[in-house]
Amino acid sequence: MRTLTRIAATVASVATVACLLPAAASANPAWTADGHLPRTVTSPGLAAAPPEGCKRVEAYGANTHWWSALEGCLTTEPGHPAVRVESDCQYSSLRVTWTHVGCRVWVKYSVSKDGKEIAQGDFSYGSDPHHGGGTSRSTWYTCEGHGTYTLKFIERWTEDSGKPNSRVELPYLTVTADGC
Repeated sequence: MRTLTRIAATVASVATVACLLPAAASANPAWTADGHLPRTVTSPGLAAAPPEGCKRVEAYGANTHWWSALEGCLTTEPGHPAVRVESDCQYSSLRVTWTHVGCRVWVKYSVSKDGKEIAQGDFSYGSDPHHGGGTSRSTWYTCEGHGTYTLKFIERWTEDSGKPNSRVELPYLTVTADGC
């Protein structure tokens, strides 16, 4: 009981001191004329919202026991424009019940603005069959002003390493969105 009383007294003291500090001395923003905190948030270098959009493609492998899906996105991650890929791989021995399995994912991508390539790269990773089977990876790119941004998955496939005939070639994927 004494500990709780001491904690309450300390909190009250800190709150009193904080209220007595002038606004300029604290990290709090100035209040607006109508008595509210300002709600404008600015991010240096970002005049407008980055482009956002996603597309999903799915395919069976040559051996129809293997199935994969990829989702490609132009998105925002911690305030930066980003490319994200999410994968899901499944296997069915009897084609009745499908099980999420780990697989090797390979994606080569490019990002262009108004038809001019501004970024390219690749994702190569092992997917996690747990937690619903989806595994995602992302990377940032730099916006180059307002325009139409296009994400293309140039090469894309999955396979279960060490398993014959497990490779799944996925359809082309293109995402287009305006932003920045």
